[in-house]
Amino acid sequence: MPNPRDIPYSLWMAQQQSIDHHFVPQFYLKRWAGPDEKVCEFTRPYKKLVVRSKTPETTGFQKHLYTVPGLPPDKRSVLEDVVLKQIDQIASDALDFMIGNPTGEREMHNKLRSGWSRFLMSLMHRSPEKLAALKAKALDYLTEQLPRLSFSYATFKEPSDPEDFEEMAELLRRDMTEKTWAKLFEGMIDNPEVGAFFNQMHWSTATIVNPENHLLTSDHPLIMTNGIKHPDGSVIVPVGPTQVFIAVNSAAVSAEVKDTNPRYLVRTLNDKIATQAVDYVYDTDERQWRFVENRLRRQSS
Repeated sequence: MPNPRDIPYSLWMAQQQSIDHHFVPQFYLKRWAGPDEKVCEFTRPYKKLVVRSKTPETTGFQKHLYTVPGLPPDKRSVLEDVVLKQIDQIASDALDFMIGNPTGEREMHNKLRSGWSRFLMSLMHRSPEKLAALKAKALDYLTEQLPRLSFSYATFKEPSDPEDFEEMAELLRRDMTEKTWAKLFEGMIDNPEVGAFFNQMHWSTATIVNPENHLLTSDHPLIMTNGIKHPDGSVIVPVGPTQVFIAVNSAAVSAEVKDTNPRYLVRTLNDKIATQAVDYVYDTDERQWRFVENRLRRQSS
């Protein structure tokens, strides 16, 4: 898989330092946009479901979500502006290829296949709550290790290190909070073992003809069943109002999904998408308002 760390420093310097960091990829969400280039956004900031018409650029983001404060000012948004931008661009090309090659007659280039796998892995980790959990877990782990490190500090201490271990411990905590979490995050979305497993799964796309309702998407659009290593495991992602990506370990499972009654399939996938969403569900219009209202964050309303 391409490694963002190999990107030349000159390219990093050329990037615009962004503020709005998208956890719902814009290229992906644009597939639900209508002629006005807007999608229908469902969200529940309090008890009432709110419906708005939004462009993909103005939804599914959080300010400075991926900002790395421990880096120099000109590199602090490198996760958004370089790493995730590269992942999303290759994924966009990969999706165009898959949609345009429904029968699988043309072989997919390794760069596109690995790029789509990295995109799937990014969907597993790029949300605000997943990122917050990663930061908290990393800091907790460091805190657990500090007592052990304190015993051997005198042995590995460099001349430039603080004399007092508590001062060093504070530096380590600050480094974890301001910078190290970004390396962990990047490692999770570029995990070679998981990526290799995604690559070897059976991939296909399916188009649902004349559906009663469109497929929904959300801020958590990846549906995983039975775990990816289970023989019957699957990864399903809606990739448009009438199209879905399917990755399975058995061709028979893929056929079973495609043979499912379209009305039942759409309702089943939409139920999962709307239920597992955290803040946002999307459609092309507001016709499924009641369906979403009955599912989005109902447990917390």
